[in-house]
Amino acid sequence: MFKSRTISIPIYRSYEEVYDFLAEPRNFPSWASNLGADFVQIGENDWATTTRSGRVILRFAPRNAFGILDHQVFVEGKTPLTTPMRLIENDEGCEIIYTQFQRPGMSEEGFASEVEWVTSDFEALRSLLETRLADEVIFEDEDGK
Repeated sequence: MFKSRTISIPIYRSYEEVYDFLAEPRNFPSWASNLGADFVQIGENDWATTTRSGRVILRFAPRNAFGILDHQVFVEGKTPLTTPMRLIENDEGCEIIYTQFQRPGMSEEGFASEVEWVTSDFEALRSLLETRLADEVIFEDEDGK
C-alpha cells in the first residue's frame, strides 16, 4: 500500500459555486500551478498539457451529484495515476478534500514536497474563489452555469 496524505481545505463559498468552478477543467490552470498555458481539450473529458513531468493527458470525472472531482493523469510509459478529489458541503461553505499518494520510487523528501505543492495550489484556489471570483465567473459550462 502506498503512503498517502489527505489535504482538506475549507472554502467560504457555496458548494454549488465551487463545484461549478471545479467541474470545468478549463478553470484548473487558474490555480493549479503545474498546468501549462498549452492546456487543451482533446476529448469529452480529456485534456492535454505539458507539466514538469513532460506531456500528460488528464481525464476528469464527468459532472455528478456527489462532489466527485477525481482525475487521472496519463504520462507515456507510466501507470496512470488516479487522484481522488472531493467537494463536500459544510454549512454555508464547503471543503475540498484531496489525497496525495507517494508514488513508487518517490523519496520522502519528494513526497513532502508534492504535499506542500498541492497544499499551496489549494490555498491559491481558496484565495481565488473567496476573493477574485466573488463577483465574476471565469468559464461557464455549456448550460450557462
